Amino acid sequence: MDQPLTTQRLLETAARRIITVAVLIAPWLIGGAEPWAYLLIGSTVSLGGICWLLSWLCGHPRPIRAQVTATCLGALVLIVLLQMIPLPRALVEALSPFGAKQVTEASEAFKTISPPHDLIEHIDLSNLPYTFSVSPSATSRSLFLFIAYVLCFMVMANTIHGWDQLKHIATLLVFNAAAMAVVGMLHKFSGSQEILWIHTPRYGGEIFGPFTNRNHFAAHMNLGLGLALGILFSSKPFSEMMNWPDWRDRLSWFSSRSASAMAIMSFNVVLLVGSVCVCQSRGGVLAMAASMATFGFYIGWRRRDLGRTRYAMIAATFLVAAAVLWLGRGQVISRLATLGDVARDPMKDLRVIVTIDTLRVFLAFPIMGAGFGAYRHIFSAFQTPDLSSRWLHAHNDWAQLLAEGGIVSAVVFLAVCIAWALGIRKRYKHCASRSRLFITGISVGFATIFLHSFIDYSLHKPGNACLLASMAGMAVAASHIRSRRIVLDDSGVNEKSIRPLSPTAVKIIAVTGVLGIVVLMNSMRTDLRAELAFSRFKHRGRMSASAADEKQIAALAAQALREAEIVLVHGRGNPDALTELSRDLVQWTLNPALDRPFRVRQSLSASSAAALAAHASPTDYLAWLALARTLMAIGYWDQSEESLIRAREVVRHAKQVRMFESRAIPEGQAWEDARRKSPNERAAEK
Repeated sequence: MDQPLTTQRLLETAARRIITVAVLIAPWLIGGAEPWAYLLIGSTVSLGGICWLLSWLCGHPRPIRAQVTATCLGALVLIVLLQMIPLPRALVEALSPFGAKQVTEASEAFKTISPPHDLIEHIDLSNLPYTFSVSPSATSRSLFLFIAYVLCFMVMANTIHGWDQLKHIATLLVFNAAAMAVVGMLHKFSGSQEILWIHTPRYGGEIFGPFTNRNHFAAHMNLGLGLALGILFSSKPFSEMMNWPDWRDRLSWFSSRSASAMAIMSFNVVLLVGSVCVCQSRGGVLAMAASMATFGFYIGWRRRDLGRTRYAMIAATFLVAAAVLWLGRGQVISRLATLGDVARDPMKDLRVIVTIDTLRVFLAFPIMGAGFGAYRHIFSAFQTPDLSSRWLHAHNDWAQLLAEGGIVSAVVFLAVCIAWALGIRKRYKHCASRSRLFITGISVGFATIFLHSFIDYSLHKPGNACLLASMAGMAVAASHIRSRRIVLDDSGVNEKSIRPLSPTAVKIIAVTGVLGIVVLMNSMRTDLRAELAFSRFKHRGRMSASAADEKQIAALAAQALREAEIVLVHGRGNPDALTELSRDLVQWTLNPALDRPFRVRQSLSASSAAALAAHASPTDYLAWLALARTLMAIGYWDQSEESLIRAREVVRHAKQVRMFESRAIPEGQAWEDARRKSPNERAAEK
């Protein structure tokens, strides 16, 4: 009996540590935004989840914490899975008529185009599956990421059994955020336009630290602020400071080691807040200020329950104000002053316009949504701004949730949030006092991300989402660190009376979960191989721009084509990479340094890539436009014209889709580059 218990403990420790490492490194990998980065992060988290599930098989069954929340999360996973699997046409037409119409029209277009059979082997392009998602391949990646977030939550909630474990993990995450704050401010003051001075992101952006956007950096810092406040409020020095009997003890306390520890923890708070001010994210600053004010008012009102904690909240507010005055000053004030223009005429703000357009996507897919991860492939059909910018995400996480998941997903997600909050609230009064203070502190972080998500898409960065999921799990674990006077379970009954799952049920759940994760990891392993090959392909292209002679260009082109062929075999589910691959291969064919047979081979590969991209995302006009251009390059004029017609049918601004004027449609350009310019400036460029 001892050995299984020891094995179970070791597996839980391994799971907890693997998840912690993944959460620590996720934001440093470009926020986890690049496909290779989030595939790597998801695989690491999945490995931790496998260790946790295996621990069920090596010891006594443990009661699962947050059971209702876990059940709702499982339902949400099933909904995402349902979006991507082929279904009967009649069912899709009944629940998602707009999506079914797009699939039917795309299939008819492929029959009309009928590209050469030797371009795509073993794929019937005209036989598109009927799914709720307009891009099942994009939804499959979202499923992989969502499972990773669920595992972060469940592992943290169920493997943290003591205060020392909780404090250790929280401290690591806070110091990681503090180090990121320092690096981000150094990066800002250096004036570099590359992430961490070494990487140029594919879609550009307002780079700050390891993130491609300062708003996403601010969201991560605000989450770290919640953890920092949780550690500060629940620390022993804070407890000592809150229990000073008279002024003599207060004076002597300042010369103690506790005062030094308190200074370090307070400095972390100031540093995180200061970095938000330096990055000048309006949403980040406002969300932080609103959260601090709300919790300050709540703590002051609940005097009976929280006692002198209200003084700590007042002190924390002063720390925030000091950080703003120290590092923000005029920049923050001038940045927030621009909100006056938005308030005077909100319909001129791109965020407001795109949010309204996103809600129009929701109205077109009201029940099951357009498919998680498929936003970028459908939004051009509803896009009010011109096609000079491509919107990868809505600047409103809640609106995008409705657009991608529909009413069904939104209701289930709301049930997840309510079940999680009620579960913690039910146990709040009976857990240890430092656990209550820790939960109070990190609640500031939850409030900031809740507010910030109304004006940005920070939770679509895996580095932020993994941290949020882990913090939610840590809050559940903290609520289970109980006072010695009473022991309750999630239902409010004595935990000793819990009937654990039967050994057979435990084995079935654990084995099913492990097998599912392994299958999904194997699928994503193929995608990761394709992404790495695509990265090498882009690198060869950059090297050819500075090649010394034609012989070197030819060698680089041959290497690039080999990488492109790997992408064509293993990356058929990534329409973005395939579209960009097709465009770059067409540009290679224009190089006179390459011989004609080799350029013909490149043209055929470009056509294959474009056809696969259109097959994977039949509602994305960029894929159809790429197919039109590549078919023209190999002499299929009629098919090229049909592809161009289809590209114009799936966008709102059909006249802006042109065969040759590529400047009007800069594929892959990030919206951040365009929104810095006024409409007159963009019109002048055209």
